[in-house]
Parts: sequence; C-alpha cells; structure tokens
Amino acid sequence: MIKRVWDEFKSTPIQSTVAVVSLLTMIAGGLSSIPLFESAQTQDTEITKNGVVYALTMSIAITFVCATAVKFIPSGIATFFSSIVIASINFFIVINIFDSSLIDGLHGQQLNSARNVAFYGIMAIYSIFNLDIAVDESTDGGSLIISLIFFAAIWGSMVSKGEGYLTGAFNPSLQEVKMSTQKTNIKE
Repeated sequence: MIKRVWDEFKSTPIQSTVAVVSLLTMIAGGLSSIPLFESAQTQDTEITKNGVVYALTMSIAITFVCATAVKFIPSGIATFFSSIVIASINFFIVINIFDSSLIDGLHGQQLNSARNVAFYGIMAIYSIFNLDIAVDESTDGGSLIISLIFFAAIWGSMVSKGEGYLTGAFNPSLQEVKMSTQKTNIKE
C-alpha cells in the first residue's frame, strides 16, 4: 500500500500535494473550529464570516481527501460503487458543515443553493482526480461525450440519492427544510 501511495505521488505530484495539504487543513481546521462553535450563538458578523470561510475550507479539504481515497480503490466495478458511497458521505458532511457553521443554519433557498454548489463541486473534483480517459485517433469524440454525460447522470443521481438517505437518517431537520422548499417551489 505504501509503495502504491509513493508511486501515485511520483506520477501525479500536484494532486498528491493537494490531497496532503487538504488533510493537514482538515486537521488544523478541526482543531481551530472549537472556539467558533462555542461562540456560534452570538449574532456577531465577524463570527458569521469566519463560519463561512471555515465551511468552505473544510468542505474543499474533505472533498479532496475523499476523492484521493477513491483513487486508491482497485479499478473495476468496486471503484464505481465505492465512489458513490464515499461521495454520498462526503456530500452529507459538506452540507452539515455549512448548516452547523452558519448561525441560523440553512433555510429554504439557501439550502438548495448549498446543495447545488456542493454537489457540482464534489462531482468536478471527483472527476478531475479519478477520471482517466484514454483518447487516441480512433476515439469518436461524440460518443465519448455522450458516455461521459450518461456516466455523470447515473453517478450523480446515485450520489444525490445517497446523500438524501443519509440526511433523512441523521439530520431530519435538513430533510424537512428540503421538502418544504420543494413544496413551495411546486405551488409557485
């Protein structure tokens, strides 16, 4: 395993360095967040700004670490399904970090916006880290794009559904906000 990690570091030094820095950021951010959450009940705008910066930093760091972890799963169908599980947990953690770092939490349209930004950000980072496409002169560009869109739609819908199940099980208050927002959007 250590040899494989070292080989990966030599073959993709930029991605590996980003993953290591992200891991260190997660550790430092977790330790430095204790005072932030202890004082989260105040209405101080400086604490709110720090909460948003904390949420963004931790979310990006967690996503880079999770995307790198998927890279070390042996290739095959197990990688596809493992990446769905890891990305769903990653998505759930990111939404909960945003919800817990804001003083009033996420409500209505804020929750939908946070979900969209988190989802597409996670999808982009996982694609950059884990999608290896071999293209040569015999590759048909149109069919490649169609297959990538098809793959992204299936993978993305499964990740989104997995995050929905996790939210329903572990943070039902966010699930209720999501449902009430959807009902309001349907009435309009």
